[in-house]
Amino acid sequence: MNDKINYAFFVDLFKDTVGYESGMLKTLKDLLRKPDIILKSLNSGENTYVKPTKFFLSFCGYFILVNSFFIDWSEVGKRHDADFNAMFDAEGGYTNFSFLMDLLFSKVFVPVTMFFCIVKLLLVLKLSKKLDVSVRDHIAIVFYTASLGTIFTFAVGLTLAFLPFIYGMAINLLAIFIIFLAPKKFIQLKSADSFLPEAGKELLKIHKKADLILGFIIMAVVIFYVLIGEKYFAL
Repeated sequence: MNDKINYAFFVDLFKDTVGYESGMLKTLKDLLRKPDIILKSLNSGENTYVKPTKFFLSFCGYFILVNSFFIDWSEVGKRHDADFNAMFDAEGGYTNFSFLMDLLFSKVFVPVTMFFCIVKLLLVLKLSKKLDVSVRDHIAIVFYTASLGTIFTFAVGLTLAFLPFIYGMAINLLAIFIIFLAPKKFIQLKSADSFLPEAGKELLKIHKKADLILGFIIMAVVIFYVLIGEKYFAL
């Protein structure tokens, strides 16, 4: 009897955690196949899919839980430092994977992603004043696409954490090719126009412009840290 109770408890816990019964998996599945259907369902008031902000925050929570409590990224990075140096015969070299991995996966990815989601949403709203797209639709597109990016980064992290350096890098390069460069018949991170086909190229241009602006902001922050910040804020 106790075994059955314990089994049922862990099954229910698993279902609640991954969102098996709350629509998380269905939302993820349809995001990869037909995101426009999700947007139409949300606008019609149906509760078939998980709302974009909740979906995004849920995966951010999974990301933090796994990367902060179950994976020691400092140790993973040190292992990859050694593998990289051995592979390229860099005697005494220092690739600094340990610092970068620990910083990215354990500390900065989720808060930075949340910040840039808000900034991107503000940019998109400002750039699309003449476009007949509701604020609700823009919110959905920004947070759903950010969710897919978070899931992709989560998968990247797991392969780097548990596979040898050469295999982890090879899998991630292949994944990047399939998602960003391969023909549309492959599963890929969805672009803005796949959510609202009727808005088409204009909506896509606006989101690309917002991404470009954010890219320049990221580059500026990185350059500032490399040229100035590292000297004064070295860890």
